[in-house]
Amino acid sequence: MDTYEFIQKKIKECDDQIDQKLDDITGKDPEKKEHHIDEKPYKRINKNTPQNIDINLKSYQMFKGTDLLAIEGMSYNTVLNIMS
Repeated sequence: MDTYEFIQKKIKECDDQIDQKLDDITGKDPEKKEHHIDEKPYKRINKNTPQNIDINLKSYQMFKGTDLLAIEGMSYNTVLNIMS
């Protein structure tokens, strides 16, 4: 059980670093911060998708109002790869 908890802790740390990097990218440009988008209830969230990060909003802000998740076949992980 200790190994599981250790790995979960490391995954959470990685997710936090991803979130921080995305905030750094969108935080530098005030124009990007003014973009807001509604949640996508129909998008399936993969088990490997970082938890507690609104990838939908961050990608919308990063690409200045372009909704990548509106494209058929785009998943949260695909968008995260494009953003990296």
